Amino acid sequence: MNTRLSLKFLASLFTALSLTGLALEASVACTDFMVKTSDGTKIVGRSMEWGADLKSNIRKYPREQERTSTTPDNKPALSWKSKYGYIALDANNMPLAIDGMNEKGLSVGMLWMPGTIYQDVTATPAANVINLLDLDHWLLGNFTSVAEVKDAMAKVKVWAPQMAEWGGTPTAHLAIHDASGASAVIEFTNGQQKIYDNTATVLTNAPTFDWHKTNLSNYVNISASNAEPIRVRDTILAPPGQGGGFLGIPGDWTPPSRFVRTCAMLGFAKPVVDAKAGVNLTLHISMPWIFLLVMLDRQTSKLTTAITPNG
Repeated sequence: MNTRLSLKFLASLFTALSLTGLALEASVACTDFMVKTSDGTKIVGRSMEWGADLKSNIRKYPREQERTSTTPDNKPALSWKSKYGYIALDANNMPLAIDGMNEKGLSVGMLWMPGTIYQDVTATPAANVINLLDLDHWLLGNFTSVAEVKDAMAKVKVWAPQMAEWGGTPTAHLAIHDASGASAVIEFTNGQQKIYDNTATVLTNAPTFDWHKTNLSNYVNISASNAEPIRVRDTILAPPGQGGGFLGIPGDWTPPSRFVRTCAMLGFAKPVVDAKAGVNLTLHISMPWIFLLVMLDRQTSKLTTAITPNG
């Protein structure tokens, strides 16, 4: 994959897909996926349906940055000098990297994951401890592939601070993709770090990733083709129109339903040949996240309609 091209497309996708959602009530939801094209291009799509404005900016980070993470008692922890440059989204005017991609095509994204319990680092040497808020910076600045990330994560433990901006400890799991098309998910469950290979290349929110994979088995009947007519005694029953192959696919906005729908759309989409077509497909898969918002201006009593990305 052409790295310069991927960074250009990533910036456009961040602009299109990673906008803070406008919603009628608070929402904490995210969907992450990868589109692969016939010419080898890989495109990461991401929504962030957050109930508040994260005031995110796209930031560029050069090579050879020196960073030091901290322990829970604010002492120096894991230190590094970044090998690779990367771009990333921040949040709440804080030097975070919520989502990003480096010059080698490794992308890392944090998605909300209720129930996350991070690792106990009290007995871990400080050099092997990293604050969650530094984790994306470390991964993007130092590694090029899912395999390298998996090896590196096995050598560290991750903790997270209390943050008023997030209503407590930020609970998150990570979607990892690389230029080869490999994907993985990093989660923290009951104080244990778990890394899953993600052949579906899709991630949403709770429950845990292994649950989502098992749940896909409930939808093996989903098809891109319409059902054939059948005879029941003397009556012929036929589909009433196009789209019957998706009959039964969940239509709500819960994480399990978004996971199933995104897997289905990726799985049954027509193959795309190049980066331009891949970006177009990515945007089309993201269309369910575009809401028609009807807003009532109470001062003027005018009913206005707006279409806006919710993620």
